[in-house]
Amino acid sequence: TKMAYYSREPRFRRSKQTKTCGYSYEFTDYASSKEYECPLCLYVMRRPHLTDCCGADFCQSCIQRVLSSRENSHCPLCRTKRFRILVDRKVDRRIQALGVYCKMKERGCDWKGALRDMDAHLDVDGGDCQYVDVECWYECDAQLLKMDLENHLLRVCPKRPYKCQYCHLERTREYIRGEHVQLCQQYPLPCPNRCAAGKIKRCEMKQHISERCPLESVLCDFRDFGCREKMMPRKDLPKHLEVSVMEHVSMMLNFLAENVPSERQGELLKSLRSALLKHNAISARELQELKRNVALTSSRLHTMTERFVEVGEILKEMCDDFDANKARICTVLLLQQNTTTLDPKRQLMDLRRVMENKTEYLKSTQITLESMRTELHATQNELQSEKEERRKTEEALEEELTATVSFLNDANRELREKKRIIEYTREELKATRKDLWSEKEEHGQAEEKARAIISEKNKQIKALCITIVTFIFLLLVSSVVRERY
Repeated sequence: TKMAYYSREPRFRRSKQTKTCGYSYEFTDYASSKEYECPLCLYVMRRPHLTDCCGADFCQSCIQRVLSSRENSHCPLCRTKRFRILVDRKVDRRIQALGVYCKMKERGCDWKGALRDMDAHLDVDGGDCQYVDVECWYECDAQLLKMDLENHLLRVCPKRPYKCQYCHLERTREYIRGEHVQLCQQYPLPCPNRCAAGKIKRCEMKQHISERCPLESVLCDFRDFGCREKMMPRKDLPKHLEVSVMEHVSMMLNFLAENVPSERQGELLKSLRSALLKHNAISARELQELKRNVALTSSRLHTMTERFVEVGEILKEMCDDFDANKARICTVLLLQQNTTTLDPKRQLMDLRRVMENKTEYLKSTQITLESMRTELHATQNELQSEKEERRKTEEALEEELTATVSFLNDANRELREKKRIIEYTREELKATRKDLWSEKEEHGQAEEKARAIISEKNKQIKALCITIVTFIFLLLVSSVVRERY
């Protein structure tokens, strides 16, 4: 018999009936499909085989089940006991050309075509049916339709790749959003004392509570010398130290006089002085930062005050000129009232000249004010640009830091992989050494056995040679004796 053509099984779940019997699909032409029904399973034949006794066609699985049974192995139609089966390719081609609806029609697929194209249509990898059952790529045990796979992989799957937005660790979303949140050292947490510091990284929380938190309860540094002040917030400690300086000093002096000999009092006074300097309200770093900020602001204020002083002088001169002009106008008016012999046209011309001069002076001062205003705007823009440059540099530094952290993480991963490979090769070398050692021991045992066998054979050969020599000697002796007697 020639080999039959078997189509590739589609990758979706089937019932036991469709795997072992004929096609249970819904055909477009019911009448034509009824012509190719299997007499045993009453479905359209899958891989039809022809019997040589009566020429009937059956499914391959159905007729082989009949042949494999010992009790009822005769033909189901003509009841012949001995018969053979052959692949009916002609009928198979006709069946494969039948029109059929998609198996997932109940789910909403509207595809219909030839039966031979059903497997390609239902194929998970290359088929176009969006209603077949598929499994998640990340092995989350979710059963879903092919049309929902992309959304599941991008948004729903708990085991999809996910990156921590704080430390940039890459694991599954389930791990990052669950266990990793409780362990991430860069995860922001609120202060347990509910201070105004906002969110603080987990790795900096201990330092914040022990050194910076203003609401953390602390004791007075002079409690060992007799200070009876109770626990207080850290923000109130500088005020307490400032208010009770004399009390603390008297407590220290009493402690020195009572408990310390005169030889060590100088050393203790130095240490106490350093302690007082240490526990001031503002630390040395904060003082340096404040000094820098004060120096910058003072320089800027100095320049601004110089400019405003210049503007004030100009305005003062303008006011003085205005008062002088006002006084002149008043005198002119008085002269006009008292004397009528003076020429009024000439006085008006003089006044007009004075007013024109003053207007020109006012225009020049206005121009200088405008220039100073533009300079102020320019300085403001320069300060703004400096702030923008600082912000950009800080962002660039943060990006560089993130890039270096990711690079270090990748390098650590590669090193771990290399370590694993080295350990694996070491284990393999150990195993090969053990195997070689065992083989060497076996070879040594075999050589010892061979040497023992060879030594035994040599002994047997020697004994045989001795017996042969003695036998020959006896024969010679017997022949000599015969010749004499």
